[in-house]
Amino acid sequence: MKNAFEIQGGKKLKGEIIPQGAKNEALQIISAVLLTGEKMTISNIPDIQDVN
Repeated sequence: MKNAFEIQGGKKLKGEIIPQGAKNEALQIISAVLLTGEKMTISNIPDIQDVN
């Protein structure tokens, strides 16, 4: 299963996703959060050095 985020301009971003706890997915989610100035809560990510 391959996860990807595709963002096209002109539409407001909103929604919720559930991370599966994998390191590579956590890094994608952290990157996506950087695109907003709003307050975000991230949970269910692995407590490993690469992610921290």
